Amino acid sequence: MPVHDKEQLYRHLQDVMSREDFEERIRAEVEAYGGLIDTATAALVVVDKTKPHFFSSTTVGDLKPDTDATLYVAVDYVGDTHVFDRGRVVNIVVGDATGRCVLVLWDANVGLAENSRMVPGQVLKVINGYVKNGYYGLEVNVGRWGVVDPAPPHPPRIEPSTSTVPLLRAARGIVDVEATVREIAPTRVYLTDKGESFAAVVRAADSSGQRSITLWNHLARDIQGYAPGDRLRFRRLYVKDGELHAGDISSLSPAPSC
Repeated sequence: MPVHDKEQLYRHLQDVMSREDFEERIRAEVEAYGGLIDTATAALVVVDKTKPHFFSSTTVGDLKPDTDATLYVAVDYVGDTHVFDRGRVVNIVVGDATGRCVLVLWDANVGLAENSRMVPGQVLKVINGYVKNGYYGLEVNVGRWGVVDPAPPHPPRIEPSTSTVPLLRAARGIVDVEATVREIAPTRVYLTDKGESFAAVVRAADSSGQRSITLWNHLARDIQGYAPGDRLRFRRLYVKDGELHAGDISSLSPAPSC
């Protein structure tokens, strides 16, 4: 449910705490977050800690575009911070047993992921994030009216899916694939408004069949260290317009031996 200011939030707590206690807890949360969140955002944390079921929790697999969502997730990958005219942003790949998505932190929330404050395996509680379709599929945005608790009390055990998907069944979202390289096409250079981009297309195969994977930038370079016949694990591939891509959030390495 969308909640937009301290007054609205306090009305849901006035039966269990005084206004003075509410304000004091808000100040304590701002301090606990190292000043990275404002008082309105801290009020969300106070409500969540006082009434843990106030924001109904969901799973990655049940996310729907254009809705608000609260969920527990484990960190898989933390990206670099980017600065735009609209503000600062960082992409984090998170997941649970039902799937993975991108958690997008904006502005004040970005600080929660900087300087190794978030690490793979860490369990987070995302409170009142906004779900929409993004570059990598469904993403949960946390900005002015949401918050991330990086150390939620009594979190559930989160075991993100680590299984790989057959090449021909990778249809949406973020997936891992293990496949044998059949062919590596020459690297191509694309000129964009942001400069040069590099892409290399790999033809790969597994028991389900063959499929192309487009590797971008540093991965287009990394694939040159491999050859046809090598079996690789591609992590965090994403599907766009029915095609598999490996980009900033992705990685590749030799597949583990059976």
